[in-house]
Amino acid sequence: MITGITVSVDRTSYSRYGDDFPIVTITGKAAGAVGGEQVVITLSRTVLSGQYQLFITTVIVPAGGAFTDTIDLRTVKDTNGFSSASISKEFNDYTVTASDATDPLTFATTNFSVLPFTVDQVKARWCAGLPLITYEKLQAVNQPVQVTGVTLGQPSFGSIVGPYQLQFSASPTPSISWTSGALLGGLAMPGTQVPIPASGTYILPDVIGRGAIPATVNFAQLPTTAASDTIYVGFGTITDEAIIREIISMTAQIQEFMNILFEPTYITTQNMLELEPLIPTVVEKIGMAINFYKPDNWLKWLEFKCPYMPLLKFFQLSGYFNKTKAIDIDEEHLISFDERSAEVQFVPSNLAVVNSFFIGPGVYIMFFNQIYVPQFWNYYVVCGYRNLPAAIADYIAKRVAIDLLNIAGQARYPAGMAGQSTSRDGISESTSILAGVYKTYIDQYEQDLGRTPDGQDQMMKSLRNRFRGLAFTTL
Repeated sequence: MITGITVSVDRTSYSRYGDDFPIVTITGKAAGAVGGEQVVITLSRTVLSGQYQLFITTVIVPAGGAFTDTIDLRTVKDTNGFSSASISKEFNDYTVTASDATDPLTFATTNFSVLPFTVDQVKARWCAGLPLITYEKLQAVNQPVQVTGVTLGQPSFGSIVGPYQLQFSASPTPSISWTSGALLGGLAMPGTQVPIPASGTYILPDVIGRGAIPATVNFAQLPTTAASDTIYVGFGTITDEAIIREIISMTAQIQEFMNILFEPTYITTQNMLELEPLIPTVVEKIGMAINFYKPDNWLKWLEFKCPYMPLLKFFQLSGYFNKTKAIDIDEEHLISFDERSAEVQFVPSNLAVVNSFFIGPGVYIMFFNQIYVPQFWNYYVVCGYRNLPAAIADYIAKRVAIDLLNIAGQARYPAGMAGQSTSRDGISESTSILAGVYKTYIDQYEQDLGRTPDGQDQMMKSLRNRFRGLAFTTL
């Protein structure tokens, strides 16, 4: 009988584009499993209004209580053949759930993000492997191994970059100290022993650097005898989480500016969502309803333009006078559309009768006598490119790299410093601080993007015209 479950994935982010990290490796433990029990693995993604879209469900029999599974995001598709592993709309919006097949209330979850390119690619390719450090922020590069039950936080200002000794004493009262590897007057100065009588967070002072580091203690996991670890304090770096959030934010921002959808997106209107009981739960975007304008020539087919492109699939189209349905369109027999331009025409086939889709005789009068009907056409569609175009992915990556390199270049040295001078034993050295290689890459990327002094990118305009076309309104 399974009494508890733990589950984890091997990374915090993945990408279905390329071969770097498209495969999610899931590992877990089913406590209490003795043989024959089953664990159900599901992958879901948060969509509009917190709904979950189910992608994959697999059943695993743990071996010795342990289980593992893999999911290739390149192969995850929905029932309509579109990729379901879309770029994350928010941080950690993908959820892996492992649950007991006989008791769904016994479960565990873990989360990750899906990106147009991986964090590793950003660091290695677009940031050229430069250290994305933040000079005025320090971090413990490694965590204690011998001094179990202790987790170190962020060192404070005044701490020294270099090795420290974390020392634990078990008697007479459990205590820990934080000793810098630096020398004071030629002598090593031991840190202050801080008593740790119970679990909690303690501040360990640094005698040499006159700084400190927080230590979170789990009393039950402390060693029973004296122990020590060498901990290296280095400059803090821009975290992977911060880079993931930057990529997600930049992708959404550029998609909005370009006014296209980079991947297949399920869209419906407010009327359809509220009044149509058969609309599926997979809704990723609320679109705007489209006005009906009386045609100047009734000898041509009725038509309208979907506001989102490319238009991949029509599920339903209805016409509403305010909240009253007036027309139902049979997409199989009456709708013809062009994917690239998103132009929709109502062309009957298989002997369909054009007038049959009007509902109620009063509609004729309103439909033909009014010049236009506001927010008349309501729809449920899939729009967007089947895959993110490579040119757009490259543009997003360069925009992300410019932001990261700007942060790292400015933080590489203490804020506001234009130079530094060091003097010792009558010998002095002065150094001017420039952005250096960081600025070189920033300048190159801004040149590639065609950035003008007013902050606009010519490449943005070029890509928008290439993938969407010229935007104009006819009155």
